[in-house]
Amino acid sequence: MMNYPTHLARLFRQRASENGNDAVFKYRQKPENNWKTIHWNEALSQMDAISIGLIKAGISKKDCIGIISHNRPEWTITDLAILSIGAVVVPLYPNSAEAQVEYILQETEMKVLFSAGGEILNRVVEVAKRCPHLEKIICYDDIPVQFQNQGILSFSEFIAGEANADLLSELSERLESASEEDLATIIYTSGTTGEPKGVMLEHRQLLNTIRIHDERLEVSKSDISLCFLPLCHVFERAWTFYMIHKSVLNVYLDNPKEVIDVLPEVRPTVMCVVPRFFEKTWQGIRTEYKRWPLIKRKIFDWAESTGMKQIPYHQSNQGIPIVLRLKIKIADVLVRKKIRMIFGGNIRFMPCAGAAISPDILKFFHAMGIFINYGYGLTETTATVSCCKHDDFDLDTVGTPMPGVEIKFGPDDEILIRSKSLFSGYYKKEIATNACFDDGWFYTGDRGHMLKSEKLMMTGRIKELFKTSGGLYVAPQKVETALSAEPLFEQVMVFGDNRKYITALIVPAKELLMKYAHKLGLNDEISILMDHPEIKKLIDQKLDIVQQSLNPYERIVKYHLILTPFSIEQGEMTPTLKLRRDVIAVAYAMRIEAMYL
Repeated sequence: MMNYPTHLARLFRQRASENGNDAVFKYRQKPENNWKTIHWNEALSQMDAISIGLIKAGISKKDCIGIISHNRPEWTITDLAILSIGAVVVPLYPNSAEAQVEYILQETEMKVLFSAGGEILNRVVEVAKRCPHLEKIICYDDIPVQFQNQGILSFSEFIAGEANADLLSELSERLESASEEDLATIIYTSGTTGEPKGVMLEHRQLLNTIRIHDERLEVSKSDISLCFLPLCHVFERAWTFYMIHKSVLNVYLDNPKEVIDVLPEVRPTVMCVVPRFFEKTWQGIRTEYKRWPLIKRKIFDWAESTGMKQIPYHQSNQGIPIVLRLKIKIADVLVRKKIRMIFGGNIRFMPCAGAAISPDILKFFHAMGIFINYGYGLTETTATVSCCKHDDFDLDTVGTPMPGVEIKFGPDDEILIRSKSLFSGYYKKEIATNACFDDGWFYTGDRGHMLKSEKLMMTGRIKELFKTSGGLYVAPQKVETALSAEPLFEQVMVFGDNRKYITALIVPAKELLMKYAHKLGLNDEISILMDHPEIKKLIDQKLDIVQQSLNPYERIVKYHLILTPFSIEQGEMTPTLKLRRDVIAVAYAMRIEAMYL
């Protein structure tokens, strides 16, 4: 029987006592980029030093402490140190705009903020001038000359002090009195509309997530995980706690854009990802495919087709026929192993959630021998609500509900959730909390239905669902997901609420567009090419292909090409790279209206 501690700080301490000098974290030391490891005892010692430093600084239980940094072992060690003294961790996205950082600091009355250096520190210092509650900024990196003697402490300086008997006694007392009912963290959801809301999660909710994943996943101490999604997001953070629980070596990547480059070095066996990761990889493979000679493409097509044939057997946990097994081995040698090497060659499975993804992309990677535990979850549900089982899955769905998670459906097929992992409410927002709960059921705002196979089918966001002037409902996410299968379309946002047809703003992939243009003998600048008749003809052809799976009323009738990608800096995307529909609609209102003239 697995022993589950009742507090995350106690969980780490228990695993540290079991694993001692084994490696728990791995990271790249700058500027040499050499890989370094941290063992359990070393991490625990650093964790206690941070806790003592916070007690010295007068931090009380329930005080809010922030972390704003890219992924690094110090992020998790600080996280656990804050929890050890009964304080509340408030993570912030390292790419958050000043206004959002200020909003969170003000609402939580944050007292201490751990920050990365460079541009992040610059932003934090500016915001701090308007936040009187913030008493200390502790910088993980070197402090620039202009910020020295301004009350900003270096991380090494902060943890360097001696711990006397009183401080150690205080830490011990706080750990002893810690409860699973204690508030662990406030995670702000960026949202695609409105002001951010702080999701309150207690230790019991995070620990329940660990328990139910034990029933669904097979993870052992021999696994290696790559931590590249933002730790400030509930997905990677909850996964990191789960890796600690399973005593897994967790490798931290500070720059997520380098993930494809480091995968062959790290060779992880498990890692959580978002759909965009697979979409970009798939698009890259398809782009290369078009350059290959005919014979190489035919071999690739045969290997893919052969891999597809094994999926039904895996879906129902049936044995694969001997002849097909032999073909799979040949396909492995010719193609499949090469595709798996993109991910390091050792991947056993990859939990994936956060947005919609084309089932065709999922099936492709499964055909290549990469199992994707595609699922569904929210910050409010402490991540996973459902995911694909290894022995019973349907890649057109978001999998089977997790153990202990109840699902039912409200008006307009809204998904309602009830479980022990549900959040406690929105911080200082009682009205918003009451609005999304009814008799213990949480109204997700997502739309879907349950299949007879007890697998959950997602059909989109209720608030984003719009109705054409002809009375037909359209889920924009479905259309945008279909169009994202075309590598030429970097970003897509569709419109059509109370309109007679569907339109779209499309940001083309610049490099790919230029390659197409050169093949057509066009050598103009990209801003000129965007309006060229031959480019419009090309876009039309691509749209015709990718929209074949859509109903006629869901298809794009008119579109406008945009040269500048939607960005976080312009407020058009959330820190989790979701498009802010309302912001984009206002920014491009004239161009959208022009498509309906």
